[in-house]
Amino acid sequence: MEGSARFYAELLALEPRDGPPPLTHENARWMYDRAGRAILHINSLECPRHYDRPVRPGPTGALHHVALRCSGYDEIRARLTRRGVGHRLNEVTAIGLRQIFVSIRTMCCSS
Repeated sequence: MEGSARFYAELLALEPRDGPPPLTHENARWMYDRAGRAILHINSLECPRHYDRPVRPGPTGALHHVALRCSGYDEIRARLTRRGVGHRLNEVTAIGLRQIFVSIRTMCCSS
């Protein structure tokens, strides 16, 4: 994790910081841009996750999820519900973050 944080810090001029609770220095580094925005999250396999699923390392590392910052939280939830797309909600109160987790398989690949 330290090596990955150093790589992104040097390559993209990002600053490594600890993630918000319940994440700790031992299990997560969040990488911030110059404007103070968390751009990249690097978490250990042992880090707590609200949306837990198996994570298997691959040739370029394990990928748990991709996140996009969006507006219209309530409208997106309503759209997902209308379409019958399963999703999970999470709030990180320490930083005022509301999350909606959606499985790509649920959205586009079900038969």
